[in-house]
Amino acid sequence: MTDNFYLLAPEKLSASYKLSESFLYKVSDFLGIIAQPSPSKTHIQQAIDALLINLRTEDIRPSGTPDEQVCDDYFRIKRLHSEDDAQCQILLASILISKKAFQEATASLDLLLSDGNEYWLTTHWSFISLIQGLIICFLRFESHLLANNLKAAAIELETASTLMLSSGAAMEMAGRIGGEVFRSQVRPKMGQELSGIMMLDHNFLITIWKRLHPYFGSLPDQLKHQHEEFISSYKVLATSHKAVCDRFGGSEHGSLLLPKLKATETLTRFEINRLRLLQAKSDIKMPEDLLPLDDKQYVELGFKTLVDLLMRAFGLQDSGLSSTSTAELSIADPVRSSL
Repeated sequence: MTDNFYLLAPEKLSASYKLSESFLYKVSDFLGIIAQPSPSKTHIQQAIDALLINLRTEDIRPSGTPDEQVCDDYFRIKRLHSEDDAQCQILLASILISKKAFQEATASLDLLLSDGNEYWLTTHWSFISLIQGLIICFLRFESHLLANNLKAAAIELETASTLMLSSGAAMEMAGRIGGEVFRSQVRPKMGQELSGIMMLDHNFLITIWKRLHPYFGSLPDQLKHQHEEFISSYKVLATSHKAVCDRFGGSEHGSLLLPKLKATETLTRFEINRLRLLQAKSDIKMPEDLLPLDDKQYVELGFKTLVDLLMRAFGLQDSGLSSTSTAELSIADPVRSSL
């Protein structure tokens, strides 16, 4: 079991990062581990330890509102306010921690059967990592759109669609605990007013969408297809969220935050508001060309997509590496030297 989820404060996420030369040559090793379908537990832990070796305790401090801090505490999130290379190290470490936890949670039924709450928490870490990827993605989309770099903006919207689909798959994986386990092991530990809408990273992403709202309604023709695909992928996520909620009695009972309103009805209201924010058309179609992958494979696709996104954010897209090529690297020792 991983005790804590070290995560950058969302305001420390950026569209691009300037890495020092001393750290730059090591990055491909860590990206390679993320891109691998099933890196060894030892291998991935060595990489996490190397990235966190210089972790400064003074950089760990709460972020967001008191309600958002409650949500962080429940998910055992430790927020980092790091600078320079340390930002990238924490970003990579958080993805590796979520990947390791996801592997451990889904490798067998042991955790699911023995500790439903731990399974619920750690599978959510993958969801949160993917949301942070969406934040970076939309920061990059915004930058390219304002610079009229439409080809690059299209790439970021396409990436966002994949990350959104993978987020929905992570939600479905978390929901495998079943209604009885949720009611007996998970919900009692949530406190009285915990809600996913209190999640700091979720709220930060919504803030970016609000900023982009005027642009979503007047995108150039070159981006309209990608915009429609993203809205469809959001619809998949929203549908997955409601399905999981219904599995736990949400069509009959209220949520912890709004107990007087059926939980699925609350989610439908949120969905409508989000679709308005994204300037969605009224006739939204669910995507018909989804890859024939199960939920676990879609989450793994999300990790690979994060690698390609970070390659661009780190300025490594011209190095000839990708999530495919990094996954094929022979990494005998991912921590060739301490950071």
